[in-house]
Amino acid sequence: MYTLFKILETVQPQSILEFGIGQSSKLTTQYAAYSGNKSLLTIVENDQQWLDVFSPLLPQAENITYLKNDATMIDYKGFQTRCYKDLATNLPPGTFDLIVIDGPKGSPDYSRTDIIDLVKNDRLSSKFVILFDDCDRYRTATDSSRSLRSS
Repeated sequence: MYTLFKILETVQPQSILEFGIGQSSKLTTQYAAYSGNKSLLTIVENDQQWLDVFSPLLPQAENITYLKNDATMIDYKGFQTRCYKDLATNLPPGTFDLIVIDGPKGSPDYSRTDIIDLVKNDRLSSKFVILFDDCDRYRTATDSSRSLRSS
């Protein structure tokens, strides 16, 4: 949370994309609401029940969008990984200068590879920050000696 706070304070992003609604959303929504339309925030969540429970607890503003987007399993480098379904076509147009990745729920291998399509499709501003949450999670309880593979 401190790292995210410092990013918001120093970088002052104008277009934020957040994968997964949760604790970090408390900061990003406050930042966006306080900015008064100087920054746009899109939060993508695949779990409608979690979205219904958590989003009413957060600031609501015209520049904050909550996007329900289903998750699906895809094959990536021979491994099954969970990603957002048709993410590229469901996002608002434009580029992002801050992307916070805390969703969808992780997979044992190559988790959260959604960012690859955003990079390939020029969805990043010329200056950007990508913040991965839980990037040091262990693969399984029995294999705690190595971290998840990254993309």
